[in-house]
Amino acid sequence: MTRKHLLALGATVFLAACGGGDDKDPTGPGNPGQPGFSATVTGDLEGDMNGTASFAQVTDPDLGSVFQLTFTETGDEGTMLFVTPGQRPGQGTYDVVASEEPAAGEFVIVIYSGDPDDPDAFFLGQAGTVTFSASSGNQVKGTFEFDALGVVMEDPETELAVTVSGSFTANAGAPGGVISDLKLEPAR
Repeated sequence: MTRKHLLALGATVFLAACGGGDDKDPTGPGNPGQPGFSATVTGDLEGDMNGTASFAQVTDPDLGSVFQLTFTETGDEGTMLFVTPGQRPGQGTYDVVASEEPAAGEFVIVIYSGDPDDPDAFFLGQAGTVTFSASSGNQVKGTFEFDALGVVMEDPETELAVTVSGSFTANAGAPGGVISDLKLEPAR
């Protein structure tokens, strides 16, 4: 997928994600039972991410009502948005897709760093899974693993591939914004 296609696709859809703990009882990073996420990134870029996690039901101008997980890295370094059309998913495993029109239960994931109006980097989930081990109106818990393609705006012609895996505990809260609101073309 070219940079132009990647950015165009990302501009029409959404993303969110993550937390720490084990597969049976994921928790926030270093705070058992507290909301949060932790993730490991491997591939062309490598590192660890952790921070806050929340979820909300939001309205997207293209997809209508969507469930959105928002993970914000500590220090506002990066944001992951996980979005699926429809209501909050129940316990189970759901596919990650790179689609402008995901079906209910299919997650579109976007990762960006920096200012959402002029991101430093942008990645779009391509394939993988999001698993909910618990799902209620107040809190969701689970794990995720997905492959993503993206660019760092310092070198937007070089496409990068990463794998992101982790866990999350997210409480109901305010949405972090919808991806269709982002201006993803680099400033000229």
